[in-house]
Amino acid sequence: MKKLRNIHILMYSSLIALAICLLWLAPTHVYASDSYYVTGTKNYLALRYEPSYNQANEKARLYNGDVVVYVNSGNGTYWYVASLKGYGYVNKNYLKPVSTGSSKNTLTVKGTNNYLALRSAQKYDSSNEIGKLKNGQTVTLIRKDSSGYWLVYAPSAGTFGFVNADYLSKPQGTPNDMFVAVGMNNYLALRTSMSYNSENEIGKIHFGEPVEYIAPGNSEYCYVYAPTLGKYGYVNRDYLLKVANGSDKITYTLYTVKGVDNYLALRTARAYKSSNEIGKIKNGQKVGYVADGDSTYCFVYAPTLGKFGYVNKNYLK
Repeated sequence: MKKLRNIHILMYSSLIALAICLLWLAPTHVYASDSYYVTGTKNYLALRYEPSYNQANEKARLYNGDVVVYVNSGNGTYWYVASLKGYGYVNKNYLKPVSTGSSKNTLTVKGTNNYLALRSAQKYDSSNEIGKLKNGQTVTLIRKDSSGYWLVYAPSAGTFGFVNADYLSKPQGTPNDMFVAVGMNNYLALRTSMSYNSENEIGKIHFGEPVEYIAPGNSEYCYVYAPTLGKYGYVNRDYLLKVANGSDKITYTLYTVKGVDNYLALRTARAYKSSNEIGKIKNGQKVGYVADGDSTYCFVYAPTLGKFGYVNKNYLK
C-alpha cells in the first residue's frame, strides 16, 4: 500500500509539473480592448524585468502617450504588458485605458501577393522590415495614422510595428471623435500634463489641423492623438471644434460659392481682416459645412485648399 501511495504521489507531482510547463509554454494573448496609454509621469515610466521598484531591473523607458497592451495583472501593482520596447512590468498607476474608438479592433490581413511587411517605421524601406504577415492573420489596431501606415500589435510576430493599412480589413468598432484646432493666436500646445507650463510642451498644433479624441482629462484639458505630430498628449479643450462624431469618413453638406467679385476668403477667425486670410475660394468651387459661427461666418472645409476655416456664409448657396 505504501509503495502504491508513493506511485500515486509521484504521478500527481508529474501531472502538476507538466501543467506548469504547459502554462509556461502557452502563447501570450493580448486583446485590443486591453490597450492603455502612459500618463502622469514626470520623466518616464520604467518597463521592468520584475514586478518591483528597483533601478537594477529597468528594461526600457516608456513616456507619456506611449501605448501598451495588458497581458496579465502581475502582482496587482505592477502589470505585465506588451509594448514597442518589448514585454515587461509597469506600475499600473501610470496607465489609463485607450477609449473605445478606432484603437480597439482586431483586423485581418488581406489582399497581399506574398506577405504584408511589419515595419519599425511609417514608410516603405527594406531596412525597416521586422516581420512578415500573411493573408488571414490578424493584428490588433493600436493607432491609425494619416501616413497610411497604422501602428498594430501582431500576435504571430509577438511584437508591435507599422503596416500598410491598404492590406487590412476595415475596423468594425466606432472610431474616435475628430476635432480641429481653432481660436488660438499662434498655435495649440500639445502637452505631457494637464497644466499650462512651457516645460510640458511637446508639440504645436496649428489652426485647422486635426486631432483624434482619446480620453477625458479634466474640465480644461483632454487627451488626444495629433496625426500631424505623430504624438499623444493633452490639449486645452476650449480650442477644439468637433468635425466628426465617431465616423471613418468626415461627411459634409456641400455648398457652392457664388456672387463674389474676386474670391471668397478662407479665414482663421470670424472677422474681416487681411491678417487672418489663409486661402482664396472662387465662384463655382464648393466647401463643406462643418459648424455655424455667428450671423455672418460659418466654419467650413475647403477641398480645393485642403484646409478648414471660416467664410462669409452670405456667399454660399
